[in-house]
Amino acid sequence: MSTDYSLPVVRNSYLFADASAGYCALRLHKREFNTGCDHLRTVTATVTNQGRASVSVIFKAVADNHVSTAVRSNVSNQIDLVPGGRAAVTFDTTQPYLELWGINGAAAVRIDLSTKIAFDIMPFDRSDSTADAKLWQMSNAYTLSINVGIDRYATAYTGTTWSWTLPAQTFAYGGGVPTYSFVNLPAWLTAAGSTISGTPVATDRGSATITVVATLHGLTAEQTLVINTVYVNKAPVVTAAPAASVVNVGTTLNRSLDFTSIFSDDGIDTLAYAVTNAPAWLTNTNGHLTGTPGNDDIGVAILTLTATDDGGLSASTTLSLTVQNPAPVVGTALSAQTATTGTAFVYTLPDTAFTDTDTLTYTTSLLPDWLTFNATLKRFSGTPDLSDLGTASITITATDTLAQTATQTLSITINEA
Repeated sequence: MSTDYSLPVVRNSYLFADASAGYCALRLHKREFNTGCDHLRTVTATVTNQGRASVSVIFKAVADNHVSTAVRSNVSNQIDLVPGGRAAVTFDTTQPYLELWGINGAAAVRIDLSTKIAFDIMPFDRSDSTADAKLWQMSNAYTLSINVGIDRYATAYTGTTWSWTLPAQTFAYGGGVPTYSFVNLPAWLTAAGSTISGTPVATDRGSATITVVATLHGLTAEQTLVINTVYVNKAPVVTAAPAASVVNVGTTLNRSLDFTSIFSDDGIDTLAYAVTNAPAWLTNTNGHLTGTPGNDDIGVAILTLTATDDGGLSASTTLSLTVQNPAPVVGTALSAQTATTGTAFVYTLPDTAFTDTDTLTYTTSLLPDWLTFNATLKRFSGTPDLSDLGTASITITATDTLAQTATQTLSITINEA
């Protein structure tokens, strides 16, 4: 297909290639320089080597439309461009022609202009006699451009995994495969190739504008993606069930519940906490549980703990509270005692002989005739005679209100006066 070079081309970029060795030339003539458009008196042009090998070019603004052999043959005018390399020139009303000459073969270059206006594209042949410069033939070049605009808006929902993959047809490219990067990516998103994914939380709600950048051999092309993250209220969750409590009859319970370690939420809502199904002896003050159970409270009470968010969603767990009355236990062992005939003997049980949280009553067995026991005072008293000589072993029993018992033995040796 032939190209009509007499038509003005309105672009910001021009792409050229010549797959043959020798000279390849192109001239851009800025028409507006001859129309009196003062605001367009100066234009900056940048040439980029899009080929896969280094190239030498002459890139120069000139005053007339004649090819200058002196310009082409002057080595000092040559610019060596590595792949991806760039050079810039400015042309204006005094030098309105921009000439590009490829010195070595296989040139593949792009010219970018600082403004978008009409130009005459005037190709030059390699021998200065035929117009066969190969325009738009880029088989030896790296090319990258936007092919199809993406849908700029996407929606994600908090608490739900979201992913997005760049559509394959978004960018047009040649000479290689571009790599992709994402600028201004929110922290909840990660990139892998041309895909981004992640799960937003409540604090990620709102909009984020991401730039999708395709890069190929120094060339870049960009698209913009706006992600609108919609907050979806989630119910609180039970993080850790509270440990059970055990309290003895007659003992005061004091326990403060750390609701923040029991429940968690998405970080946006304020949670309200409640304790229900508490027994009558128990008082709850903002999660502080206190009270003293009695025998009638023996058993297991199951309290319900609930956390409710601003949207009315809730989570619940239970707290087991056991009230028990353990049996009395032997405390301090009783020491052996000595009595003398004809002399009054008195011995009181120490308070540490038995321990319990309950009220205890005391009884004895194997009590000798000469000895009496006052259960209220826990006191033994009496006067032995000669018929009582020897050792008496007395069993002492402590009984709580549930008839649970513990026993100790008191040994008394009676000596003759």
